[in-house]
Amino acid sequence: MTSSSDPAGPLPGTTNRVDGVVNGPSVQAGTIHGGVHFHTAPPQHFHTTPPPPRPLYVPTHPIRASGKGPFLRKWGVALLPPLLVGVGVGGTVDATMARTPLGVRVLVDLAIFAAVALAVAAVARVSADTTVAGVLDRCTSKAFTALSTTALWCWLGFAVAMFGTGFGRELSRPPDDPKSAGANGALVALAVLGLLVGRLLARSLRK
Repeated sequence: MTSSSDPAGPLPGTTNRVDGVVNGPSVQAGTIHGGVHFHTAPPQHFHTTPPPPRPLYVPTHPIRASGKGPFLRKWGVALLPPLLVGVGVGGTVDATMARTPLGVRVLVDLAIFAAVALAVAAVARVSADTTVAGVLDRCTSKAFTALSTTALWCWLGFAVAMFGTGFGRELSRPPDDPKSAGANGALVALAVLGLLVGRLLARSLRK
């Protein structure tokens, strides 16, 4: 320890020098009077705890389900009867009369529909619940019956335009053209769609 009577400053000729790597405390002084005591602190062990897990992201707004699924399902069911008729009637005629001109196949389609209508009318004489109008009503989806008059006009225009365009294009192709495969079935489906929508439109205009 030093006192006030100790001379201040280093003694002449005193040199302090520290070289190399020092591990632990290091003290450098000009002149030391008395004893110097170094007290080393016990080793400290630091225990680090991992940070708490971050909470999962909770959206501030509820996630809304996409409305495409119900929309596609509703109109898929609505268009199913015309498609089934097109595949059943038009596809059968295409398979049995593949190399026949399209005009002849369309006449055969009309003959099949006429025969079915006559068969239903014959059954209607025995069972009043079975009529041609009743069969068409069962084939008409509620998605079409809920449409407005303007929407029905749009659907009818779509069916007529597609039927006219497809029929005119297929007439110019040879019967054995690979691109004409399934054309008759598509035309039958469009014709049935136009028939169903046309009946609803006629009812709407009579009101």
